[in-house]
Amino acid sequence: MIDLTKHDFTSLSVKDLLDAREAYHVHLAHLQSVYATAIGRYLIRDNDRNATERKAHSKPQALGPRTLFNSSVKDWSWPCILVFVRDWMKRSELKNHPEKQDQLVPPFLYLPDGRVVPTCVVKVDPNEGSPGTIDPPVFKSDLVGGGFPAQTMIQGKIHRGSIGCLVTNGETVFALSNRHVVGAAGREIFAGFKNTDRRLGVSDALQLGKRAFSEVYPGWPGSRVVANLDAGLIRVDDVKGWTAQVYGVGQVGDVVDLNVGTFRLDIINQPLIAFGATSGLMKGKILGLFYRYKTVGGMEYVSDFVIGPRDGDTPLNNYPGDSGTVWFVDDPDARRNASGARILSPLALEWGGQELFGSSGKVPMQVALGICMATLCRELDSN
Repeated sequence: MIDLTKHDFTSLSVKDLLDAREAYHVHLAHLQSVYATAIGRYLIRDNDRNATERKAHSKPQALGPRTLFNSSVKDWSWPCILVFVRDWMKRSELKNHPEKQDQLVPPFLYLPDGRVVPTCVVKVDPNEGSPGTIDPPVFKSDLVGGGFPAQTMIQGKIHRGSIGCLVTNGETVFALSNRHVVGAAGREIFAGFKNTDRRLGVSDALQLGKRAFSEVYPGWPGSRVVANLDAGLIRVDDVKGWTAQVYGVGQVGDVVDLNVGTFRLDIINQPLIAFGATSGLMKGKILGLFYRYKTVGGMEYVSDFVIGPRDGDTPLNNYPGDSGTVWFVDDPDARRNASGARILSPLALEWGGQELFGSSGKVPMQVALGICMATLCRELDSN
């Protein structure tokens, strides 16, 4: 007989998780330790028996704080709301300080129609200062393409970013990057390598900024949620000086078609690859979706993807100047072009990042924040 008191969390959808987060967003936002939220799949700590044995569990008090450094998604991980907190509350602390009970993140979120959604609490220590620096890659080619640096002059200061890839409306060729990289329409964009006086083109008037989440993703909840669509175009002066390939990655294939009907939670942990103008080759994976990273004036700001290191031993190395980078699905079996380069599908356009520390406070982890490429293509074409 079916036990109706137990919940099958594996059947929860993206919309189920968004509905639960929307219903509880006021409660979660008022918890002092909550830093951000996202939807995804449960992160199982490495020292939990459940990390290797599907139906085995260790006592929570024996495991310590869950972090991005000591946990990962397994094939059997539940769909959940990821709640990132600055402080981890111990059971002993709650026992001795009952007044802190109301600051505890609830383990389950209950909706009026009977749906139940689990939460996964993750301790993070955001770096409020400037991230470190690294030596940028050396570009040997005279052709410009995706992954190359571009720069503008703003108020007497050089402003750098990355070129994502070439796009076209069928008549004109543009280079895609972030709006905050290319700047106001008509601004001159120069090559950020070798001869920096080489003009690449000018910023086009067609740009995307922040939009209401409910308009970008119709049918999904988010009445006071803003989607960050930070996209800008460079109107290329001369296409003969450009290459359609992305440096160090390969040829641009078809965009991954994600929308309200095709977004699924099995995209969590998807391996991605990119080449940033500052960090060079980057290999990561999707940690979470629809990351709520800040609240201003009662409005919640959301990024479609949060991308982290692919494994604990290899850092992502994502630094300022990588804004505008395109992240591709890293498919080892992808088709190859005549020159042997893989043809990869673009998934996300990076617009920023954050640096987090481990529980020791000394080991940094960079994460990238990205915008769904399918959404950008649709919105740019409709403007």
